[in-house]
Amino acid sequence: MKIKHLWMVPAVSLAASTSAFSQEAAAEAIADIPAAAKVNKEAEDFEASKADVLLKELSNMMIKTAKKEGHDIDADEILNILGLKEVGSYAYSSDKQGEEYINLLYLHDNGANKGIFKILGVESAKYTVPTMSPKGTDLAFQVKLNLGDAEEMIKALMKAVNAPDEDIAEFEAVMEEDVPQMNMNTSAMLKRINVNVNLALDMDPTEKLNTPLGAFDKPRLVARIDEIKWAWGALDKLLQDPNAGLVRTEKDGVIIFKAAAQMQAMMMGYAPLIVMDTNKDQLWFATSQEFLGRCKSGENTLADDENYQATIKGLPNKGSSLFYISKDLAKFITEIIDEQIKQGNMEKNEDIQEILRQLRGVKTGAIQTYTRDETGAHFSSRSTESVKDSLNEMKKVINEAMEVLK
Repeated sequence: MKIKHLWMVPAVSLAASTSAFSQEAAAEAIADIPAAAKVNKEAEDFEASKADVLLKELSNMMIKTAKKEGHDIDADEILNILGLKEVGSYAYSSDKQGEEYINLLYLHDNGANKGIFKILGVESAKYTVPTMSPKGTDLAFQVKLNLGDAEEMIKALMKAVNAPDEDIAEFEAVMEEDVPQMNMNTSAMLKRINVNVNLALDMDPTEKLNTPLGAFDKPRLVARIDEIKWAWGALDKLLQDPNAGLVRTEKDGVIIFKAAAQMQAMMMGYAPLIVMDTNKDQLWFATSQEFLGRCKSGENTLADDENYQATIKGLPNKGSSLFYISKDLAKFITEIIDEQIKQGNMEKNEDIQEILRQLRGVKTGAIQTYTRDETGAHFSSRSTESVKDSLNEMKKVINEAMEVLK
């Protein structure tokens, strides 16, 4: 199998290569590298550099690989469309604390916020998922998605890579297609998507769930999408379809859909519901009314959890994306993997051993965040891997994928 645009892989591969992080910072004045001020310059592992050399290398590598594939591309324009040409400097630091690292990676674009960066939101704000999730939550996820410019960006990229006219025409045709129940086409819908997605998963130790992998704490799930009012009418109509098997109730601007009794009997004790809160512009999904109530109460939240507080300590306190797992979930996944290895269902190869090492190193929790400030993009994490370790691992995975796809 051969990937259609193999030349695109070096864009990620180079970014994932620690050799790409220039050593010129030792000779340059750190004061001339704005990104350096956004990370921990006192950390054991610290790098900072201007971005021009890296971007030039990236452009050349993309062009060289494209030519081998028989493609003629405008690599500089690709980087410009993605917003990477605006990055003037970058820096990272990894501060080791016990078996964990506080990792900070900053891309300074002087406030441009173009391309892929704009997709993740224009401005960062106080995280919403920690105050939505109950205390003790095992997995919390939040992402801000702004797809208003996605269509234009994709079309611009297709032109920059000299995509065939028929491919561009096919894409434009897809954008013109009507979206069922939405009274708009795909293009119009993409322009309206500027949402905040929140998800929380909690393993309930008071009840067990029997599965082919054995019995374990029953998962409770809640999801919330903010800023979705433009879709209320279509969602309401769609969920009222008799084939959906849902029972609808409405009171004071809150519309609730629950599974019919005969359906709940087949749901392993779950009683899922969908709630359209048109007053607060929130769409909820939960595995039970009780868990939804806990999430909407605003009391005893993940933000109050001591382990969560310890995990996020040292990282930005606001942003647009966050991914957190608890130490209990890390332990649970480790036990599942160990049991599958013991039963002969999973091979204990190098990759699995590395996953187990990382999971066993989680002491309070693991977290990754994305923050946008007035001058650039900030990626941070508490992890059992340093930035350099993660980049090396990413490079390894990408190189292996390239070999398979050639």
